[in-house]
Amino acid sequence: TDSFSLAPLQIDYTGTTLYDQTCVLQSFKIEDNGELQFLGSADFGIPTGVSEGGTPLIFLGTNKYAYQTGCQFNGGADPNLPATFLYERVSNGALEAAGAVATNQPANNYCPENLAGDPTNHLAIAFQDILGDEMLGPTVIASYTADSHGNLTTTNTFAKMPQDGIVNAMSISPSGKLLAAASEGFQVFHFNGAEPITPFTGVLQASFDYGFIAFGWDGDNHLYALSVGSSNYQLRVYTVTPTSFTEDPGSPLTVPGSASSLIVRSLN
Repeated sequence: TDSFSLAPLQIDYTGTTLYDQTCVLQSFKIEDNGELQFLGSADFGIPTGVSEGGTPLIFLGTNKYAYQTGCQFNGGADPNLPATFLYERVSNGALEAAGAVATNQPANNYCPENLAGDPTNHLAIAFQDILGDEMLGPTVIASYTADSHGNLTTTNTFAKMPQDGIVNAMSISPSGKLLAAASEGFQVFHFNGAEPITPFTGVLQASFDYGFIAFGWDGDNHLYALSVGSSNYQLRVYTVTPTSFTEDPGSPLTVPGSASSLIVRSLN
């Protein structure tokens, strides 16, 4: 095996294809016995100068398109250059580069820093107010709708976008009604498709010594929140509906070793 480590992995909504973002975007079919069949690779569309190579891939629930976003920092007083790139999932499951898409920044100097997809054709995108390498204000979160070609539009206005700290991870529930976002602790929001995102829980685990880095949902209203501390990782489990939020008995669980991503699939 190669000596480098794997970048974040992603599985499509059918659970039949695995994607690796190490150097190029590689697609693998997951065989019935668990073995991986290489399908092909595609160069990243995100420019080289984008901070940390952009976000992990996020799929639309339609399973036809995936997105990656980031921002190219120019330094000084020059405006930063947002970059959101589109990939199309072709008939054999492989992803192919399909070009850049516009996201219409909420305001000048706002850079996309994270995104999540719902079960249909909507994305949540978090934008940080940054000029050069200086953070000027809080993150705002907007919802976008994808058309049949993957183009993104929003009707959200800046004044109605909820604010959060620096968003390290986001995930939308299988119902499409809830959005988890990690910053100082994390929050759960009501996700309303094309309509503005609205608050739900307020900030949770704000004084917690672990930073939340990934979320996953199953089909039974469970939210799995992966966090990292100075010596180990923890997995917290919550039962969440649009009207209730509770941490499950036995949570948190200590995770041995290290982890950077969380993939959850319902067995129902």
